[in-house]
Amino acid sequence: MPEAVPTREDGSMTESRPPVRLSAPLAGGPRLHATWGDVGSPNRAAVWRHIRALRHLPPGRAGKGDRRQVFCAALEQAEQLLTAAETVGHASRPILLFYGLSQAGRAVAAASTAVDGNHFRLNGHGITTPNLNQHPGLQNLMVINEGAGSFIQLADVLRSGTLPDGALFAQIWTSIPSLLSQPLGNVGERRPPLIFDVHTVQGINGTRQEIQGWVRLLPADLAAEPDQGHALDAFLAGYPALADSSQSGLLPDAFSPDDRMPGSMKAMRRWPWRDAIDPSGVRSFLKNFEDGRTIPYLGDDDRWVFPALGGSAIPLHQLLAWWALLFLLSMLARYEPEDWIRHLGVDTSSSAVPLEAVLGIELDVCPQLILHAIRAVSSEPSTA
Repeated sequence: MPEAVPTREDGSMTESRPPVRLSAPLAGGPRLHATWGDVGSPNRAAVWRHIRALRHLPPGRAGKGDRRQVFCAALEQAEQLLTAAETVGHASRPILLFYGLSQAGRAVAAASTAVDGNHFRLNGHGITTPNLNQHPGLQNLMVINEGAGSFIQLADVLRSGTLPDGALFAQIWTSIPSLLSQPLGNVGERRPPLIFDVHTVQGINGTRQEIQGWVRLLPADLAAEPDQGHALDAFLAGYPALADSSQSGLLPDAFSPDDRMPGSMKAMRRWPWRDAIDPSGVRSFLKNFEDGRTIPYLGDDDRWVFPALGGSAIPLHQLLAWWALLFLLSMLARYEPEDWIRHLGVDTSSSAVPLEAVLGIELDVCPQLILHAIRAVSSEPSTA
């Protein structure tokens, strides 16, 4: 059932559909011992060992029959393709990366407890690039739903948004946390992932009780708007998790050396809350409030607020954000190879170094996303 979150001052409810999250230990046999921090480390060899360990007694509904065969075979192919991608140059790498991630998606669907019968089998891409042969420039390449296929099927499994109206390459790129430090030029309006830190509850058991929290990594150009409050509200309207928070001003953010977007802004947002909050349980209440509005990325403690893209009312699951990004790059490399090689020219293309970076970052990030997705979809209550 959708999670109902009271956010309005009159106590009315706003329904949201939270993404799948790990809610119970994996079923099956013994696993490698690890914490979320272990599998969230950049050591992809360790992450692949955890993925391989799933195949002895697969989790969720991948434990027997055709599902087990698909789960194990698809993960073997995914690992081989993604490992092989490291050994080839950037000219061909996106093709192997996309198909490796695509095969992993078949294992995710096979493990899902929410898919009945034979519907776990993924067919076709489910997305297309309608302007590929128009050569619009890398940032303006578009990806859009194709009506049916793997992208749509996996979105249902992951309770993710899709791209019914289409999204540009630059929009998808700027929505991925791992790419915040690899900016593309000329991307137009950016909706990056945001950090939300719940701060406090004011007026506990009073008449004006409200929850306050900081929203960070807001673009600095919002501060140049003549009406900052209106501009901020309009900007945050693209983030469903922050809906119904009240207006506040922008402030410069203080950053540590490892912060990803130096010079960005922060804003305090407020949520009126009508129900009584037990003063002795405030810390737990605030943690639940924050968790309900953020989505894990590379581990359950690495939590972000993501924008909704492409006409969807809910954000893309990050596995599908990477899926769409790599699909675009693979299509460009396969069908417009001269354009792709031109984009990789470090002497002539401003996109070359960021593209080289993303084709390396993916090798570390996607195995973690695959493992977390399998854990999440296989731990949900079964629909059978």
